[in-house]
Amino acid sequence: FGHSVGTWFLFEVLRELANRSLPRPLCCFVSTFPAPNIMKESKELLSELGASAPAIPWKSTIDMSNVLFQEELRNWQA
Repeated sequence: FGHSVGTWFLFEVLRELANRSLPRPLCCFVSTFPAPNIMKESKELLSELGASAPAIPWKSTIDMSNVLFQEELRNWQA
């Protein structure tokens, strides 16, 4: 189960399990935090419509080292 910023942490754990071809849970439950792609897709759509979108509340983690990811979590007080 992941709640609030814990959903982001859970997302990263699940992604790492998949990257390492390790078993993943049969299901997981998350609440109250958008998926990492939601804000990006919304921003792109709003841009196409000539509107603006709120800033993405997290940094991209695709190329983030473990040290930087841990620092980002500390910034979120997670």
